[in-house]
Amino acid sequence: MMESALPRLALWFVAAAIVALYAHAIFYTPIAYNDQFQEIYYTLTWSPAEYLSNYLDWHGPLFRPGEIILRYLILYGFGGHPFAYNYFQILYLALTAIGAVSLISCRNWTDAGAGITALTFIFGHHAFPAVLEANITFSNGLVLLLMLVALQILQSKGGLSTQIVAIAISVAAALTKEVKD
Repeated sequence: MMESALPRLALWFVAAAIVALYAHAIFYTPIAYNDQFQEIYYTLTWSPAEYLSNYLDWHGPLFRPGEIILRYLILYGFGGHPFAYNYFQILYLALTAIGAVSLISCRNWTDAGAGITALTFIFGHHAFPAVLEANITFSNGLVLLLMLVALQILQSKGGLSTQIVAIAISVAAALTKEVKD
């Protein structure tokens, strides 16, 4: 019994180590805010209803209402200080690792090796560190996380209701993407 639990434990250990390394880097690397200063200012000074109303009147070339909701969740969940986005990104990393590991079937050491390779690909791919740029985490990072959740729901082999939930999650993911007019 102990031998069958060790491969899964090794997989969780590797995922935790990857998240810990990224988390350390997040706290020692300045967050690249890019074009977000205006959005952050609005989030800090306007009520959610006021921001959404003004956003719907004129939202510029990109339509991303899910991002507005996320900004207020970060503000209310982590506070209005500069490290709030860092905390959000670490939470995102942890949830992405949990989602990825939960999708991996790990019955033996061969499966553990394949799972570690998959984790290395997800977190080690050259495009993944760009996801940790604050604005990109809203867009691509959250879509990745929500799609992991949708895959987990679809793997549960439920009926039509679970498929509808997976579709709803996919639609929510699409609303956080940058959609041009």
